[in-house]
Amino acid sequence: MGTPAEVRAAALGEEVISGRVAYIDPVLNKEARTARVRVEVSNRQERLKVGMFVEVGFEAGAGGQEKPVESELVIPEEAVQRINERTVVFLPKAGAKGEFGARDVELGGATGGYQRVISGLKSGERVVSKGSFTLKTQLLKGEMGEHGH
Repeated sequence: MGTPAEVRAAALGEEVISGRVAYIDPVLNKEARTARVRVEVSNRQERLKVGMFVEVGFEAGAGGQEKPVESELVIPEEAVQRINERTVVFLPKAGAKGEFGARDVELGGATGGYQRVISGLKSGERVVSKGSFTLKTQLLKGEMGEHGH
């Protein structure tokens, strides 16, 4: 409760709407291992619409604790790919719609479908989760050429 959250939507472009966690459902979905969370945001200009698909990012470790805690950066496990000896994630290239680049990352422990990031990413950077395996395949295909030469 009270954890800062950032709401993004394709319809908003690069705009980010800030909010805070106001409610966490105490009942977990057993199959998906998820819970509902309510984030309160100011929507006076009605930029967010009913039914709009949004992405919400939470600042891990920043809940309503009395003592400040060092926040940890975490990413979904499906965003992480191995290429030979490298551990990489894919990020959208700035100003190039539909283009992505690979970046090396150092990871810590995993929990609940998320990996802790030790280095290689900064808070607020967006990574590809769904579709990252396809990007890895395309990258490897380009390195090997069409016929594996």
